[in-house]
Amino acid sequence: MKDLNYEDSAAFELFLEQSMVGTKITLSPQEPEAERILDRIELFTQVYLSLSEKPSGSALIYRLPKSSSGDWGTSYCLIGDELVVGRKPDPTRNANLLAMPRSDAMSANHFRVVKTGDDYVLCDDLPSGDGKGFGSTNGTLVNTDTSRKSYHVLTQGDIIEAGKMVFYFVRG
Repeated sequence: MKDLNYEDSAAFELFLEQSMVGTKITLSPQEPEAERILDRIELFTQVYLSLSEKPSGSALIYRLPKSSSGDWGTSYCLIGDELVVGRKPDPTRNANLLAMPRSDAMSANHFRVVKTGDDYVLCDDLPSGDGKGFGSTNGTLVNTDTSRKSYHVLTQGDIIEAGKMVFYFVRG
């Protein structure tokens, strides 16, 4: 049995999008899906709490590679109407850009997150309007699912893997 108590209720509430002050989660080993969800909550909470400044809107949170001092840097990028993530995203796009130039396993335009109504949708392998597609070579994984995603409606705390980078979706 795995028990977790969250002292920082704000991070926990943010993950679950509801008030959970003082919540204790108990899972039995017979619930593998629940165990995976609990692991996601734990990862998301660690990364979210490591931010010195919290996002003011919907964003992707990510950890930068270790610095020479051995520390991980945690940062975020607001999504707006569209966020393009890649090794060298196309600067001519009318979108927020998040460049990961030292991530060789990422494609130039690896994936994008698009606001569609009230939803945020992760898109990979979909053509863009200007003909510069988002067909990443190594694919994009969501929530440690080993099947590549070309389209996924994001929910709070979703974990996105692209190349060797890991991103966490936070809805603002």
